Amino acid sequence: MAEALTRWRTARKLAFTTGAEGIAQAVAAASGFLIVHHLPKDVYAEYTFLVACAALLAGLSDIGFSHCYLPIVGRRTGDVSWVISACSHVFRKRWRLLLPAAVLVVPYWLVISVRHGWIDTDYLLASLASVVGVGLMMREQLSRTVMTIFREVQVLNRINVVGSCSRLVLIVLVLMFVPAWALLPCLMIATAAATAVFLAQYRHVPLLKGLPGGVLDPPDVGEVDGRVKAIITPLVLPALFYQFQGTITIMLVSLIGASSAIAEVGALTRPTLILTVVDRAVAILLFPAVASSAPGAPLTRLLVRAHVAYLLAMAALFASSVLLPQYWILLIGEQYAAQQHLLWMAFLPAILMNGSGFAFTTLSSRGITSGQGWVIPLVLAAQCTYLVLFNVSTAREALQFAIVSALVFFIFQYTSMIVRLSRARAG
Repeated sequence: MAEALTRWRTARKLAFTTGAEGIAQAVAAASGFLIVHHLPKDVYAEYTFLVACAALLAGLSDIGFSHCYLPIVGRRTGDVSWVISACSHVFRKRWRLLLPAAVLVVPYWLVISVRHGWIDTDYLLASLASVVGVGLMMREQLSRTVMTIFREVQVLNRINVVGSCSRLVLIVLVLMFVPAWALLPCLMIATAAATAVFLAQYRHVPLLKGLPGGVLDPPDVGEVDGRVKAIITPLVLPALFYQFQGTITIMLVSLIGASSAIAEVGALTRPTLILTVVDRAVAILLFPAVASSAPGAPLTRLLVRAHVAYLLAMAALFASSVLLPQYWILLIGEQYAAQQHLLWMAFLPAILMNGSGFAFTTLSSRGITSGQGWVIPLVLAAQCTYLVLFNVSTAREALQFAIVSALVFFIFQYTSMIVRLSRARAG
């Protein structure tokens, strides 16, 4: 009876979280689809590129720190003060890497911007707004991570819904009242402002008092630093590589192809944002439980059920892109109708990369991060082979390149997860 009650509560919490997250992501998706519909292809290409640069900047400042919080905290979630201080300590390390990350991203941004003739006052203002948005997003990610550790599901759901609705309102106001020549900078400013709304809500959560300024006691500093070093050392090169891989399709198209191809790739991948509904739900409900669970049969059953359910959900989403692409095209706009036959090619790499990330986070939440460097030569070999045989100047070729890369990631991460968890259980 007790076990059945526990399952019922878990199922109810999962349904509630998925539903609330679904509402938040549906609102966020509506914002994205409005942007795709409203912007001309040339402006949407600039928007897609700036979003990719912002994601790369934020990702390069991470190099694996995001995978440290859960295993470091482990079973100490009840010690609120210590959790705040430990997470703040890890976050400060990430903040220091933002400038070195900018040294890598800014030259790439400059070369592509000059190549496509984008640089003007509005574009520079939009670029500056995207950088401000990165700083706000990093702080928001820290707050969300800490609330996830505390398993404050209802608070997270409320913040996600309010923040997403605020972003939608801001986007609608921009699209309705801002003249065409100022759309790009105003959209970037609106996005940064929406992130500030998220952050403002977290600041009013009593549990987060002292974040991110919490300071560890001197004896704990060495312990946490040692744990961070053990987790992150095997991840530095793979994390850097993974961050570039996350935007490599846009990078290659922007280097070789026309701006219209950038817009097409960005638009076709827009519907895959639906994946974040599942990812956010499992991040809130699954991984904190995985990090704090003792090894054994219950943990194994939990992981098997979670991965089977996740892969089935991904398969259903992919099937919709193959069987019903016309309905997805309605969401992104008729100007992309000619690329309808490519939609499944945009879904597949996103699904494979999300699946590989799900497998890796399963490992990292247990503090298992070694051996990730082997993925680099495998992916590079597959990518070089593709580039020798084909080009990436069109949307189709770019998406094929993304599929090849994502498939290698997916096979590697799931193989690694199965092998490493099997060894851990046997040991």
